[in-house]
Amino acid sequence: MRSPLVGPAYAARSLNLASQECVNLYPEVVETKTGKDVAALYLAPGLSLLNIQGSGPIRAMFNDNGTLYAVSGNLVYANGSLLTGSLTTSTGPVGIVSNGFSLLMVDGTNAYHAASGVVATVSLPFSGPSFCTYQDGFGIIGQAGSAEFFQSDPYDFTSWNSLNFSTAGGQADWLVAGVDVHRELWLIKRNTAEVWYNAGTTNFAFARIDGVFIEYGCEAPGTVQTIDGYPIWLGRNKEGARRVVQMEGYKAVRVSTHALETHFDSFTTVADATAYTYQQEGHTFYVLRFPTAGETWAIDLTATAQFGAPMWHQRASFANGHFGIHPVQCVTEYAGLVLAGDATNGNVYVYDLDNATDNGAQRKWLRSWRALPKPMEMPTRFSSLRIDMETGLQVPDGTAPLVDLEWSDDGGHTWTSPISAAAGPTGQTAQRVMFRRLGATRRNHGLDRTFRLSSTDQFKVALIGAELN
Repeated sequence: MRSPLVGPAYAARSLNLASQECVNLYPEVVETKTGKDVAALYLAPGLSLLNIQGSGPIRAMFNDNGTLYAVSGNLVYANGSLLTGSLTTSTGPVGIVSNGFSLLMVDGTNAYHAASGVVATVSLPFSGPSFCTYQDGFGIIGQAGSAEFFQSDPYDFTSWNSLNFSTAGGQADWLVAGVDVHRELWLIKRNTAEVWYNAGTTNFAFARIDGVFIEYGCEAPGTVQTIDGYPIWLGRNKEGARRVVQMEGYKAVRVSTHALETHFDSFTTVADATAYTYQQEGHTFYVLRFPTAGETWAIDLTATAQFGAPMWHQRASFANGHFGIHPVQCVTEYAGLVLAGDATNGNVYVYDLDNATDNGAQRKWLRSWRALPKPMEMPTRFSSLRIDMETGLQVPDGTAPLVDLEWSDDGGHTWTSPISAAAGPTGQTAQRVMFRRLGATRRNHGLDRTFRLSSTDQFKVALIGAELN
């Protein structure tokens, strides 16, 4: 019988209810519905080194009409060349926008203007710039610890009139982020959000859209992104619930799951969380990075729409036998490539679907799933499990890759020692990946079998299905 291998990560509060893991794997649906199966799990992209920009970390990258800007530590590079001048800070997220002539950057301490190869601090009529965005020629900066936001002079990021500001005062709450969406200015606060527009008024141009008020704010400002034309962020409401929400019009749509929300609530803080979005081979990803918790989580929004359920997976590094936080903290599209910046050094990578390593470092993928769609009421013997997967492709010369299988009969609380099966050397594209003598469930040890499949070896990974006898 077919065993339901393909699916998302979902570890419920009770592992006996659901204990699915999905690490460094994402699903792809056969859209024509004519494939061997409905979908497969592919290996998340590896990291191929493109270049090194300073000593790092890479805090932000921005493609401005074909010029690639990278903020490395407190230095700014344009197409690999170091600009004159520097930022005051050397760590933490950096916001970047462009008016087509120059850049505006904000690092939480100061604002900066970059033009003609020079970076200079901007004199603002307030202290503590918290975010920057751009609309209709105006730079817009929020003031930390307040609900006030300021507007630059038209097409001049260096000129800020102290009277050209307003207050997002729908609720007594502080602004944490702002983004331009369909030429609307979304102002996101701790518990709520407001939407403004360019009313064309003299001096300060913007006015709030009456009747639009969103009951979701954000406690992790670095997670606010836009994708497919709509904002998405790790949100919270006045009741304090942590949820990932994506806007559909002015409606907040929850895209996290109970399992992930429970997991996020266990983190001591999410205030330092950041996020990035990117598209690759038709998939749209939103990736959340939690430095304090040491974890990275990603949702494939394309697969989510196709499956009709949130398709989350974990992105992770692997060292000393353990998973760790993924090294990438920012991305941008450039010359048809997805470029990724390292959170600890000056490395700029290409997100490479054909690289099974992270810049040469060993990676591990892992998938756990319930053996049967429904648990058996009687003890069951498992004679064999065949994994339907690609084999014999992209295998380094002289290697013979293996995949490991463990199982649990108590809901994923305890696991057997792993057994291995060959995944096929180069050219063995018809290799049968088979595991035999898998024991039996017992009434006094649990009747619900869970399998866990993994590998650290290099080969093309495409998990299509599993056949269970």
